[in-house]
Amino acid sequence: MLFDKKPKFDKIAERIGVFTTDGGVTNIENFINYILNPNDDKQANEKRRNKLINIISEEVNNRLQQSLHNRVYIVLNIEKDSSQVKTPWEIDVKVGYKQKTHLKNTEITTVFDQQDVSGRLLILGQPGSGKTTILLKLAEKLVKRAKEDPTKAVPVIFSLATWNSDKQSITDWLIEQFKEKYGVRKDIGKQLIENQEIILLLDGLDELAAERQEESIRKINEFIHPKNWTNPLVICSRTQEYKKYQILLQLNASLELCPYSSEQIRKYLQDTGNRKLWDSISNNTELYNLAQIPLLLNLIVIAAKEISVETWKQLQSLDEGLSYLFEVYIIKMFKRSCRSKQPPQEETKRWLGWLAQRLIEERSTEFLIEKMQPYWLKSKFQIVVYNLIVWGVIVGLFYGLISGLIYWLCTSFYGNFYGIYGRVARLIFGLNTSYEAFYEIFALTLGLTLGLIYGLIYGLIYGLIYGLIYGAIDELVENKIRKIIISINPLLKFSEGVMKILLFVLIYEVICELVFGEIYGLIFRDNYDVICGLVSGLVSVLISGVILGLIGDKIQPIESLKFNTKKFYSGVIYMLIAVLVFGMIGLIWVLSGVIDGVIDGVIVGLISGVIVGLISWLTSGIDGVEIENKFLSNQGISKSLINTSIISLWIALFATPLFFIIELFILKYKDFYKDLITSLVVGLLFGILVGILRSGAPAIKHLVLRIVLWSSGYIPWNYAKFLDYCTDRLFLQRVGGSYRFMHDLLRQHFAEKYAESSDTNLLINQ
Repeated sequence: MLFDKKPKFDKIAERIGVFTTDGGVTNIENFINYILNPNDDKQANEKRRNKLINIISEEVNNRLQQSLHNRVYIVLNIEKDSSQVKTPWEIDVKVGYKQKTHLKNTEITTVFDQQDVSGRLLILGQPGSGKTTILLKLAEKLVKRAKEDPTKAVPVIFSLATWNSDKQSITDWLIEQFKEKYGVRKDIGKQLIENQEIILLLDGLDELAAERQEESIRKINEFIHPKNWTNPLVICSRTQEYKKYQILLQLNASLELCPYSSEQIRKYLQDTGNRKLWDSISNNTELYNLAQIPLLLNLIVIAAKEISVETWKQLQSLDEGLSYLFEVYIIKMFKRSCRSKQPPQEETKRWLGWLAQRLIEERSTEFLIEKMQPYWLKSKFQIVVYNLIVWGVIVGLFYGLISGLIYWLCTSFYGNFYGIYGRVARLIFGLNTSYEAFYEIFALTLGLTLGLIYGLIYGLIYGLIYGLIYGAIDELVENKIRKIIISINPLLKFSEGVMKILLFVLIYEVICELVFGEIYGLIFRDNYDVICGLVSGLVSVLISGVILGLIGDKIQPIESLKFNTKKFYSGVIYMLIAVLVFGMIGLIWVLSGVIDGVIDGVIVGLISGVIVGLISWLTSGIDGVEIENKFLSNQGISKSLINTSIISLWIALFATPLFFIIELFILKYKDFYKDLITSLVVGLLFGILVGILRSGAPAIKHLVLRIVLWSSGYIPWNYAKFLDYCTDRLFLQRVGGSYRFMHDLLRQHFAEKYAESSDTNLLINQ
């Protein structure tokens, strides 16, 4: 068919992202630039490719340099270049249906490049045998090739442990990982996958949930079928777990890392200056079994002076030996010299135990300080305290700024505007409007002060309600409603999250109706307390909904900014909805007697809707995109604070002329200079408000979360300094702004041995 083939223009437009990506005006600019300078698109792709290569190269180099094998010489103060002492690998390689081939000291690329392997390889080995290290060495070689030859695909390293959902396709998971780990925009990540510009190096197949592993293998096999994926792909897994699977990976070859032989152990000890250790190891079966594993042999070498042979003889199993070995390693690392003040050893172990437990729950190997989330709080008490502070501060600022503006406008312009907002402000924001004679500066100050006080009180109440009700709803949905949802087919499309939100809004509205109805009845002593309580409760729910919608429940730092035209235009719809809703509320106020006159009621609703709608509209075009690489600890929160100022100025520049036009042509005030000053002040405060809600809120929530965790004994006050200290102790590795345990076995040891003491300490504190 004629229309089955896309016109050349559509192909060009789709390739450069005019119709398919979410960059808005950026894509239009790309299209114009492509027409004027067709080579610019190629240059942009090359620039993006080189940036990705540099990020991956830095990651690989840092992780290899911080590997325990390379750190042995630093710890033992041996003047020897670790790169000159090669790890004595021995591997069994099986290609297709051929017999296994035993190879010694063979480069991984030698196997990878074999014609009958074609880079589609499975790496197997025991825990600590060096699977991840050999994967990193392969990545190092492939990165070098990609740098030298622009036609070569770029290697990327992902952990399959982060693939948490059966509902998520492997393509969607890869796109998400590109965004999370390397800061690659989702449309670009999708393009890299579809164009097969990458080589996938996937670690941790065995770290997937046990019930998901075989299903995940089936999905991987579908993805890597030659019809779908022709590029090389390497996957790592533990041998014992993989051999239990009924479904196997459809790769061309497998490479299994062999345990060290006695000769390899002896030679390695000699190369590292620990020849005397051989007698102790060779005469002790448990110690010898551990020494066959490369990671544990390194631990034995490092902690040799702390190992008691007598204690070894009393150990009953390999697991006990492994636990003992990690303990003596920890003792040895604590004895290393440190220039700065060291935190107490017991607290260090407890803090690391808590972190290890959280990472295991998250199925994550990497940790970023700014990625800590409120759901890391485990007790109801912590959740309530967190919500109290967060909502108290944020809602206090919101109501304070809005109330200050309204009160100032009320005392400045009198007339209809004053008459309309006087009673409404008193009803909603708790303001006393009898201060007409105050100068405007006092009116603004008083309005801000009263608004902040009211907002703080309201925010604390909201936080308490949110914490208590949402916690109860969470249990209700989990235990009761879930069963009902499953039994009633039409409700299956609703997720648990949607049901929780709907229940919370319903309960919250009832509470607001009762509270505001009683307050209104006491103040005005008439019969409209139920109606006004309903209206005021609805307003409170709407305003709270706007705040919750803007700041969300998850902490997502706004690290860099781009303007999204598509979302900006769609934001107009939300503004019109807000205007319509508040216009209807204005009519209800008229019917209930709060406001005299239909016109006044409509004006109140429209102006309120414009204010609320503007917040949603102006911020809808601002997207937060994670930066490509993180060099500093907690960099995301620092960037969020900077971007708060940028957003505030942007909104102020946009809002000031808008308010000025409203004053001159709609409200028809005639004092030009006064109107100009008013617009500047209103625009600036409005910008600050939006900046706090859009970008400042994540920083506020992060700070509150840190305070709650610190006061509960889970983390130290200066977390970045502590993590750097643990990196120096060789408990952690640091790559840019992220941290990971030196090995997953060490992470597991900290979680099993010290995470419980962290939970116990919390109970004691409470």
